[in-house]
Amino acid sequence: MKLQSSRLDERGMTTAEYSVGSLGACVVAAVLVRLTQGEWFQDLFSSIIRSALDPLRLVELVRDGLPFTPLRGR
Repeated sequence: MKLQSSRLDERGMTTAEYSVGSLGACVVAAVLVRLTQGEWFQDLFSSIIRSALDPLRLVELVRDGLPFTPLRGR
């Protein structure tokens, strides 16, 4: 009987754990949204995309015999 009694006392733990996990996920999402709205992030992101999709840079790297790593500077 004691084992069953201790199980009944912890029924709400799962709900509390999900609540804390959901709250944590919402906080992380809010921080990411706030960071991505900054102008510096948009500039950095567009620079990375431009660098990764630059075909002339790829040709230069292939001619030099280097692996294609658009995010790494020389």
